[in-house]
Amino acid sequence: MTMYPYATGNLLVDRNTYFYTKYEGIPFLKAWKDDRDKIFNKLGGEALPPESNVTIEVEEVLNMISKGDVIETAVFLEALYGNLELTQNHVSFEATKLINLLTKKFELTKRVHKAYFQGFKAVDKQEFYDLKLFARAGEIFEAAYSKTDCVIYLNALLKCNDTLCAMADSLDSELKARLATLIARERSHVLRLADSVGAQI
Repeated sequence: MTMYPYATGNLLVDRNTYFYTKYEGIPFLKAWKDDRDKIFNKLGGEALPPESNVTIEVEEVLNMISKGDVIETAVFLEALYGNLELTQNHVSFEATKLINLLTKKFELTKRVHKAYFQGFKAVDKQEFYDLKLFARAGEIFEAAYSKTDCVIYLNALLKCNDTLCAMADSLDSELKARLATLIARERSHVLRLADSVGAQI
């Protein structure tokens, strides 16, 4: 059995809990890197994340959430990613608030549901099979970490990538290329962080 067992199986249905994960140190990180490299090498090349084409502002999304309105996840993810595309090396207060809502919800459920309402609850708890939403959430976590170095976002990216890697064989060519980019950026972040504390992976 691999020392990195977190990116296998149907993680959409049988979610990882990550509870009481045993500390394995550098060998665990090497197993993670080897596992990701195997998947990366099968994906067929990288592609940049698509630009956001949604004109709704992050402030509007937050207002809808505060009122309890139903909001389609694809819409608010695109609004959030578009906001992150426009900023250079900072994240606005409003975007941070929405990223934190998304991160908290993802950490609790390990799912990205189709729509949310009433305090950011899933409208339909069975609607979590759209892997495009997971890919865009991963791209948001990656962009947020790149701009802030907040490890909470890197942690969410790792878990989101676990799910996407576990489902890699069922992804279409576009999502495979986007996942390859997510893996490459994830690897870069983790290796840089390891290097900063003198760890060799």
